[in-house]
Amino acid sequence: MAEKQIRNGTKIIFLSDIFLTKEQTFIPMALVVSTIHHHLISKKLRSRASIVCISGDCIEDHHFAVLIALGASAIYPIGSYTMLQRNNPDSDFYSKLDNYRHSIEKGLLKIMSKICLLYTSDAADDLLC
Repeated sequence: MAEKQIRNGTKIIFLSDIFLTKEQTFIPMALVVSTIHHHLISKKLRSRASIVCISGDCIEDHHFAVLIALGASAIYPIGSYTMLQRNNPDSDFYSKLDNYRHSIEKGLLKIMSKICLLYTSDAADDLLC
């Protein structure tokens, strides 16, 4: 379906797991993103559209890193935002949200710097074999 939509001019593909019913099976967002990403690459359509994940199971910086590595262009962690709002009803939601975003950004930066060090070190030759 994503392929058909992109051929019809769609520029953004939204993938969401928030409207699942009890009769539907949950598929991890990482698997969904990877499948769509590689299918679009095989059809030479990946550069025509962005993949945006609206996910309830994306909470930690590692989850964000995995989705980005597998092809997500953007991530909206609705589960985290909902959890922040429910657990802090009396406090300032926007300051908590700002703290959360800042911690995710710092975590992603740390992960990216480790990957960069891995590929620039002499040990990377052994890992890339």
